[in-house]
Amino acid sequence: MTSNITTRSRSNHHCSESDRFTFPEVVNAPHFFKFIHPLVLQDGRLRIPKKFIGKYGEDLSDHVFLKVPNGNLWKVELEKSSGEVWLKNGWKEFAEHYSVDFWNFLVFRYGGNSHFHVIIFDMSASEIEYPLPPPPTTTQNERNNVTVDLLDGGSSGSILAAKRKQMASEAEKERALQSAKAFTSKNPFFMVIVRPSYVNAKSGVNIPQVFATRYFTKENENDNKVTLQVADGMRVWSVTCILGTNYARLSRGWVFFARDNCLQEGDVCVFEVINKVKNLCNVVIFRALEAVNC
Repeated sequence: MTSNITTRSRSNHHCSESDRFTFPEVVNAPHFFKFIHPLVLQDGRLRIPKKFIGKYGEDLSDHVFLKVPNGNLWKVELEKSSGEVWLKNGWKEFAEHYSVDFWNFLVFRYGGNSHFHVIIFDMSASEIEYPLPPPPTTTQNERNNVTVDLLDGGSSGSILAAKRKQMASEAEKERALQSAKAFTSKNPFFMVIVRPSYVNAKSGVNIPQVFATRYFTKENENDNKVTLQVADGMRVWSVTCILGTNYARLSRGWVFFARDNCLQEGDVCVFEVINKVKNLCNVVIFRALEAVNC
């Protein structure tokens, strides 16, 4: 379906003059919105509403450009069949980068010439914080290059630190995923693939709602504490589990767990409930990059 949804520009987003719209222009621009059903993520494509295609489909080429409020631009190919049009090649990467999940709400404003401005709302009905664009694909040799950052002052006696820039390849991410899928336990567990916004996001990480309802909630409470530990059990992290009507999320405290355990995009975390009474989970981390200095 289509919807004329009024949006407003925000001064903290750096846009060029061509990106700025006056209030009448935004109101009159064609919009459509999409709720993200679980099947959409499984299918790997997103259907554009027929009514929108009926009005503006002839203006669309074989690909479109999706632009988010921080200026990042994504090219996504269209799939057309029997009057239906889907966002296809490139959509999965877009959705993964912005951690688009079940029941998220996306607003598409059409700016003409196959360009859409996209705003993403999470399950709390709040607009997300848009992560930076992914770095360009690198070769194995490039990933092993060492860059030196100046940490103190600028004098000849400054302390220098070497940081190894690493980015997991798709093959490495797939290896981590397959290793996680081989995990077995007599205890209940679930799996989370680390997305870019899960690494530093203060909003937390989405988890299966059915699992959280069964194992993490207490009667008459919507927010519950969950304790996370890793293999050695020497340190624990307390995080808040927020349970909504159609979602669950590990929120407050998650950012510290992610930082302290050096989680990176492509890692896979298996959360195993080892004490239901205490809401205690052992977290097994399957890393996309095996050698991580943490």
